[in-house]
Amino acid sequence: MQFAIARSALANVDAATEPGAILPLDHVWPEPWKDDARQLKDHRTERFDTPQYQEPPDREAAIASHGAAATTGPEAGEKRSL
Repeated sequence: MQFAIARSALANVDAATEPGAILPLDHVWPEPWKDDARQLKDHRTERFDTPQYQEPPDREAAIASHGAAATTGPEAGEKRSL
């Protein structure tokens, strides 16, 4: 369904003649979509309440941009759970 909506949106690009134009599409989500979505396995990575950095230079760049507020998380590679 998402691909169909994207295709429809791209097909209507020329029809949007002014900024903010809204063109209705004929797509309707199936009614029990929430129930189906809740049954899916969550494959996202674990979330933390502190900043996480993939590499040390990422942490250094954050400190340079945001100061001490960027130093409240673990070092790159370390994990701290909620």
